[in-house]
Amino acid sequence: MRVDPKGIGERLLQFRKSISFSQKQMAEQAEIDRSYIAHVENGSTPSSEFIIKLINAFNISIDWLLTGNGKMLLPEDEHVFNKLKEDHVKLLERLIILPEQKQNELIKVFTKIIEIE
Repeated sequence: MRVDPKGIGERLLQFRKSISFSQKQMAEQAEIDRSYIAHVENGSTPSSEFIIKLINAFNISIDWLLTGNGKMLLPEDEHVFNKLKEDHVKLLERLIILPEQKQNELIKVFTKIIEIE
């Protein structure tokens, strides 16, 4: 699956207009920079931190935001991202910049730890 940044920006704008928020209001609610919202709406690729903050603040479906599939909003309990803390996000950001082999090794270790509990 290929994610199209321009499509994300268009859907972000669509969502923002559906709730009648300005970029400033959205930025304040999600605790992100207003100018970054403008960049994403204009087709820039959003960071994972931006997406997580947006999802947490507005309960937007990640599937809808990234691909346009499914519903715009999901019930609160369906969003695993709503349970992420800032430390989790930082760990995930560090994980995704590692070489693929290291990522796979860490995932195997995490999986074994989870299976033990």
